[in-house]
Amino acid sequence: MPLASFRIRPLLLSTLLLSACGAPLESTSPDETPGQVESAMCAGLSVTSLTLAGASSYGGELGAAGNWAVSTFANGVRLEYYVDGQRQAWSEMASPTGTWNHSSSNIACGTHTLEVRAWPMVIDSNGNRTTCMAQGARVVSSTFSQACPSASMQCYRNNNQQVTCTGYSSGGTGSHTPVWQQVNRFNHIPEPYVSMPWYEGYWSHVFYCEAPMYASMEDAQVQIQFRVEDSTGMGSTEINNYFYCKEYSVEQPDIGP
Repeated sequence: MPLASFRIRPLLLSTLLLSACGAPLESTSPDETPGQVESAMCAGLSVTSLTLAGASSYGGELGAAGNWAVSTFANGVRLEYYVDGQRQAWSEMASPTGTWNHSSSNIACGTHTLEVRAWPMVIDSNGNRTTCMAQGARVVSSTFSQACPSASMQCYRNNNQQVTCTGYSSGGTGSHTPVWQQVNRFNHIPEPYVSMPWYEGYWSHVFYCEAPMYASMEDAQVQIQFRVEDSTGMGSTEINNYFYCKEYSVEQPDIGP
């Protein structure tokens, strides 16, 4: 008897086979755009819940977290993260509910706004993704601040040959480190002829700078710069003070107290 021949017909599913697990897809490239295919499968889908538990920045590093949930027949979410209107990163996660986390670096001093935008997704059994953007995003936002120290400086001539400068600081986080720089230039030349590197030191410094009888074109000008850094590495703005010195009388400062 000949063997019977069977032809296996594909089983048609009335609904999509949806993937509800797997590692999130993430990118920190703000210019990358999602693979978006608007279709009938997006009809009625939405992000039903999006929360932002709080955002904070420490040492220039932003951290934030929250939760999301999508409606029935959606099985994923796309999230985009914006700081002061600039997209920092995005992530896509295959789950109807979950927790999101975001971090950004190089946060500047002051107050900022974090905004999180979310869209529902449909991810089939082959991993094909459909991001449903036509109906707009669900959005949450929060303001946060990055604390930074501030600096001030007082300088005076304690005699005809020396200038003493004392730095002060406030704000920021933890202890502060004073940082100094000395730039020397001739009065008639804008470019410095000696520019010493920034160096950490004491809160007071003595600079040798013999006072001229009057400011002539040949005399040197000393620019004393001061700033502070807090324990997280955040720095203050630079403070400057200027003194005229006799030609070639400028030396590297005494870094003692």
